[in-house]
Amino acid sequence: MNMPVTVAPLVALRRLRIGFGPPSRPPVVDGVDLDIGRGETVALVGESGSGKSLVAHTIAGIVTKAARVSAERFELGGVDLGAMPERTWRTLRGREIGVVFQNPRAALNPVRTVGRQIADVIHEHRGLSGAGLNEAVNGALAAVRIPEPALRRNAYPGELSGGMCQRVMIAIALAGNPSLLIADEPTTGLDTTTQAAILDLILGHASERRMATLLITHDLGLARAYADRIVVMHAGQIAEQAAAEALFAAPRHPYSAALIGATANDARSVADLVGIPGSLPDLDAGPPACRFAGRCDRATDQCIAEPPPFVFDVSRHGVACWRPL
Repeated sequence: MNMPVTVAPLVALRRLRIGFGPPSRPPVVDGVDLDIGRGETVALVGESGSGKSLVAHTIAGIVTKAARVSAERFELGGVDLGAMPERTWRTLRGREIGVVFQNPRAALNPVRTVGRQIADVIHEHRGLSGAGLNEAVNGALAAVRIPEPALRRNAYPGELSGGMCQRVMIAIALAGNPSLLIADEPTTGLDTTTQAAILDLILGHASERRMATLLITHDLGLARAYADRIVVMHAGQIAEQAAAEALFAAPRHPYSAALIGATANDARSVADLVGIPGSLPDLDAGPPACRFAGRCDRATDQCIAEPPPFVFDVSRHGVACWRPL
């Protein structure tokens, strides 16, 4: 993928591959290129199992040790992360990379107060202690709009609602003032009103601090509302990327068009929604070069045998398809 040349991105991935099992098995994530600029919000979208969270966890250095990871370029702020030892990763996470997970009750420690968990991060990455640390914890809770922070800091995760626990996760992710925030399905299980409040909170802080933000979601409506740019992923491959409104106005990859066709919006009824036929390809059976080929009514023998190049137009709308729409 030849990315258009602009200012140097904060995150730069080239030809990222992530595999499991024997080296002969095709990689789960296959040749992903991804740039994220400072202050930019990029949504990585696709069905469950497309590899979105796997890419995000690799960027954060929390992918399982069973994974085989390779990349021609894997940088954050110009620093090569490809061969970074775990000790350095522990410093980087929290200080330069913050992560908001999709299930805060699972991510938070149930036997430590939420204030103590925020304090751990602030002490580790900002070196505060004593009264300064206490003040910073209260400030972190207040910044995510948790009322009575001096009182709520003594609560355990099980005593808070799902929305409140997610706010605590955001406070932890922001506590080290990171340059990159990864929000991995941050609104899963929350009602619509709370979803909007959580995303407004995350992206409000991102804008104020000029953080790069990677939003992982299967909800194209959320991606359209909150992202500057949408990257569409299918079965471990990037199918298309464009500015959010441009993608919805004129999707070029058949998979992107199918996702939009299966997405509810204010102008459509449930009866108008169209499901995407088929399922993700079986890697052990040997996937086609374009992994959407088996589900695509435009596919030809070339799609099965030859990987399509990723081509950008002058508006930075890119697509990997031999027969784009």
